[in-house]
Amino acid sequence: VGDELTSLMERSLDVIENGVDGVIVSDYGKGMINREILRKVKGLTQKHRIPLVVDPKPEHFPYYTRVTVLTPNQFEASRAMHWLKEIKNQEDINTTSFFCPPSYLIS
Repeated sequence: VGDELTSLMERSLDVIENGVDGVIVSDYGKGMINREILRKVKGLTQKHRIPLVVDPKPEHFPYYTRVTVLTPNQFEASRAMHWLKEIKNQEDINTTSFFCPPSYLIS
C-alpha cells in the first residue's frame, strides 16, 4: 500500500476522536492493515475506552495483542496457533485456547 493511501487511512482515524461506540477492523490481508495503523487504532480505542473488534488474518496475529475481541474462523485460528491438526469441534477449540501463547490473550 502506497504512502498516499496510508496517509488517507491515518486521517480517517480522526472519526474515532469525534466519538464512536467501537471500532471493527476486518483484515483481508491486502496491505491496508499494518502494524503502524493498528498501533494507532489501538491507542485511540484505549484512550477513548471503546471496544476494538478484529477479524484477523493469521499472518497478522502478532499485531492483535490487547484487542477487545478477536474473531478468527476455525481455519484461521488453526493456522495462527500453528496447530498440527485442523480445529474441527468445540473440544479442539477449548484445547487450542488452553495452549494459546500469552501474547495473543485478549485483554
